Amino acid sequence: MTRTLNATLSALGFAPVPSIGACIAKAKESLLLTTPDFDHYENREDAEYFSIWGGSSDEFQGWKSSGPHKRIFAYLKPFPSLYALVRLLENWNCEVVLYGDGLPANVCQKLCEGSVRILQGPVDLQQVAKGCDLAITNGNHGTTLKFLEFGVPVFACPLHGEQSVTAATLKTLDIGSFFHVSKIEHAAFELGALLVDPEVKERVAEYATRVAESIGCGRQRAIEAILRIVDAI
Repeated sequence: MTRTLNATLSALGFAPVPSIGACIAKAKESLLLTTPDFDHYENREDAEYFSIWGGSSDEFQGWKSSGPHKRIFAYLKPFPSLYALVRLLENWNCEVVLYGDGLPANVCQKLCEGSVRILQGPVDLQQVAKGCDLAITNGNHGTTLKFLEFGVPVFACPLHGEQSVTAATLKTLDIGSFFHVSKIEHAAFELGALLVDPEVKERVAEYATRVAESIGCGRQRAIEAILRIVDAI
């Protein structure tokens, strides 16, 4: 990332920087696309939060099942226990829709042997949220926050340190849970407890309301903050 930044700075006639961290350390203001709860660095001074927003995606064609079946949307990168996790959900008679970012063809073929529906590209998460009982992500920040914003609890399968921090925050706030991908035996307990919790969606809705009230229109406020800083230069 530093190499890319310095190449851009060089093309614009500016001096290189030693690291991304050095730039952040000198910043007088922090404009953050997250929420205070999901900021990995607590007690920041002079930080403004704008939540998260996403771009356009393909239309979601809707859920197929009705009645008591749980509807699960999984947005995941490949990991060794992915197949076992999906099969667990199918054994519980859940409707599973999966968008696999970078899933090998042989894994997709194996998953298609069951009832899981595999999407070929990203879809509108707000449409997905209508009727969705649970989202499963790798704990990636943007997707996780968008599902919470739309009132959907999240079960995380983190693959690296930053995602693990997001996953732990879900558990702390009691609006989701997680498991370590190397320990599939823990998934059934954590996932099962989340699916049968009658109040989890209410807690997520309360969290989403609190964030909306405290942050407001994040995109517009971010534009205004950037223009304010540019004008002061």
